[in-house]
Amino acid sequence: MNTRETTAIAIKLLAIWLLVNVVLNVPNLLLIFNTVASYKQEEIPKDLYISVVLSSLVIGIIASFLLFRTSNSVLNNLPAENNNDTNNISQQFLLQLGGVYFIVSSLIALLSTLVSLKNQTAVETANYFFLLGSIFELSVGLHMTVNSNKWVSLFNKLRGRI
Repeated sequence: MNTRETTAIAIKLLAIWLLVNVVLNVPNLLLIFNTVASYKQEEIPKDLYISVVLSSLVIGIIASFLLFRTSNSVLNNLPAENNNDTNNISQQFLLQLGGVYFIVSSLIALLSTLVSLKNQTAVETANYFFLLGSIFELSVGLHMTVNSNKWVSLFNKLRGRI
C-alpha cells in the first residue's frame, strides 16, 4: 500500500467518524436544551429544538460528505510516487488532520469548562486542571496544524530514521 492509498483511507475514515459522531451527538443537544430550560425555568420552543438539531445534522453531513469527496482530489494533487518527498507530504497532511481534531476537541472541552466555571459559586481546583488541559490540547493542535514538518522530523528522529 503506497502513501496515496494510506492517505485516502485516513481521510475517508475521518469522514465516516465525523458522520457517526454527528448522529451520536443529537441526544447531547437535546440534553443541553433540557438543562438550559430547567436553568431558566422556561420552556424552549419546539421550533428551536428542531432547527438546531436539523442544522447540526445538515452541517455535519455536509462536512463529512465534503471530506469524503475531496479525499480523491487531494490525492490527485500529490506528486508522483517516485518522488522521495511524498512520504513527508502524506505524514504532514495526516498530522495536520490530527491537529484539527485536537483543536475541535479542545474547543468543546474548553467551552464546557468555562461555562461550568462561570456557573459555580465555589470553584474546585480540578476545574482549573481541566481548563489547563484544554488549553494545552489546543496549543498542541495548533502547533501540529501549523508546523507539521517539525512534527514529522521529530517522529522520524524518535523512530531512528534520521
